[in-house]
Amino acid sequence: MAAAKCRYDKKPVDTKTAFKVVINGKNTYWCSEECYNLYLVDKEKQDKINAEYDQIYELTKQIFGYEFTGYSLLKREISTWEKVGTRQKIIAYLTENKSWLSDVMSKEFNGDYNRVRYYSVVVSSKLHDFKQKAIEAEKPKVVVEETIYEAPTQSLN
Repeated sequence: MAAAKCRYDKKPVDTKTAFKVVINGKNTYWCSEECYNLYLVDKEKQDKINAEYDQIYELTKQIFGYEFTGYSLLKREISTWEKVGTRQKIIAYLTENKSWLSDVMSKEFNGDYNRVRYYSVVVSSKLHDFKQKAIEAEKPKVVVEETIYEAPTQSLN
């Protein structure tokens, strides 16, 4: 019996009877198709979270005006911000206040660590009261067709 571990729940599986998927040219084994589908759902959720972290990092680079070397530090700070608001709220706050934050962060700092920590204090203190601007949906234009009828003229003779 050739043995492997299920990539989802780490249980031992027999490679002859396990659910097999080829990923990047390599065989991967799963207890069942259900385990594989659960893995895909979890992976999709994690990919979404990572994309949000990346977006916050990109916004922060724009605010700082340069590519800093504190991605993992920023992620730790984001976890404290998430106690106040969701990652979507954080992204909205950074986007709407990018100019103001850039002005606040324009002063000199002794290294990226100090810059990120100061930035974190500013963002977390303002995030609590932040209300995202409502995005006004375009109102559909109503077209009214008007037809004018002329009353027949009657002669008075």
